Amino acid sequence: ASYALNRDQWDALGVLRSDDNSQFGRFNNYALSAGYKLNSQWRLVGSAGSSFQAPTFNQLYFPRTGNFSGNPELQPQRSRSKELGVKYAAHALAASAVVYENKVQGFITPSTNVQSDRATLRGATFAVDRQFETLLVKASYDYTDPRTEPDDKRIARIARHVFNLNLSRETGPWQYYGELKLASDRIDRSGSREFNLGGYGLLNAGVGYKVNQDLTVSARLNNITDKTYSLANGFTTPGRNLFVSANWSF
Repeated sequence: ASYALNRDQWDALGVLRSDDNSQFGRFNNYALSAGYKLNSQWRLVGSAGSSFQAPTFNQLYFPRTGNFSGNPELQPQRSRSKELGVKYAAHALAASAVVYENKVQGFITPSTNVQSDRATLRGATFAVDRQFETLLVKASYDYTDPRTEPDDKRIARIARHVFNLNLSRETGPWQYYGELKLASDRIDRSGSREFNLGGYGLLNAGVGYKVNQDLTVSARLNNITDKTYSLANGFTTPGRNLFVSANWSF
């Protein structure tokens, strides 16, 4: 169930949700969000809510592989989150800054399937979009330092710093774009062992052509510099690769 309220200077939305899981039972959750317009350019936003996430089939029953296996004793993760931010929009410029905190009870560590008492995910996201005639520039920076409690350990496979830059341009039926992603180092665990996964930078580019109103063809070149990196210990990621597609809609 949801209820929305709108006024000239502010708006709000409330949501109630009930999930009945055949394995874990019923869970009731809520979400509240609101925005307040300071003036024609600036707006304050905030939200709070709760959620639950049941363990996946693999997390419960994946067969043992080395130090990794499913854990049939896992229980759903319960979380309470809140965030506060400010947004700016004027002419060809849009920007936002948001800080957040998410407390997760019964956090499941992805690399080990071990369930901790609690994890706290705190961070901030900054984003800027700027339109220059036919060129659109989008940039964002994310900082997060999630940790499990009470041992105060970094959560595996999550980078503290992530920067994204996207450039796109449209000229007639053609669209061109380029992407840059920079991520700092992460840690991973296997049993009692801890591994450091180095930071990396990825550069992607693509082009699309609108043949007619219904058909668009495109080509995308990923990992142009053929960077070798890993998001999880022992698992490789694709090197330089080309993806060509055609999209037909009617």
